[in-house]
Amino acid sequence: MARSRRNAGDRIFCDAIMPRQARIVLPQYPHHIIQRGHNRQTVFAGEDDYLYYLDNLREWKTRLGCRLYAYCLMSN
Repeated sequence: MARSRRNAGDRIFCDAIMPRQARIVLPQYPHHIIQRGHNRQTVFAGEDDYLYYLDNLREWKTRLGCRLYAYCLMSN
């Protein structure tokens, strides 16, 4: 839950991060998926981690019958 406070200019500042609004999910339409580390911590420590992630991505894409149009692996 976010708390807010007002300053002299009546602008609102949040003390906590507001959750992102849920995305609309429609069958048969592309989805933009983001996977990040907690508090933007590093997810992939080395090349083996990238390869492990890609192997899992490939397996589950096939198993679930999804199409993957593009991806970008980032360290955080």
